[in-house]
Amino acid sequence: METHVPTTSSQAEADKIATQLYSSIQYLFQVLGSGTFGKVYTKMGSDLVWKKARNVVNGSANLLNDAQQLARIREKMPTDVDVFVPGVLGFYGENAPHTTDFFVKNAARFPEDDRRISTVVCMERVMPIHKPLKNTIIETFCPENLVGNLKDSARSQSCILRVLMAVGYQLDLLP
Repeated sequence: METHVPTTSSQAEADKIATQLYSSIQYLFQVLGSGTFGKVYTKMGSDLVWKKARNVVNGSANLLNDAQQLARIREKMPTDVDVFVPGVLGFYGENAPHTTDFFVKNAARFPEDDRRISTVVCMERVMPIHKPLKNTIIETFCPENLVGNLKDSARSQSCILRVLMAVGYQLDLLP
């Protein structure tokens, strides 16, 4: 039976390979979730997300509207209110400046099946809420027949809380 004792040079080589692998994984976009507009991507260790439209017609309009609404909310939000509103850091799409540059530099970061040029919004990431809060919200606001499925669903494990605001709309849920 042959045994292998690592030497300094082989350990250094292993460390180099591990560093390169980590760097390449960190470099790639990973799917974080999806919505009606398309997919949400992030990079390992990043506090940013890239929302990419599934199709240029509907997805682009939805992403542009989302970015514009967030900008208006951030602008109007009082400074003494402790609510995180993600900042939009970049918009790439039809007629937007730097779109071609963005895709030339970043196309290889996306999974092979999603490298086409489309609308992308880069923004701050909204982190998932903690499970006890998520379960309380589900129990309070969801129809009773859906509560069990929502609490146990793998899709809701990284649940984010999105506050929806509408002008002139009143909902009488609380006493």
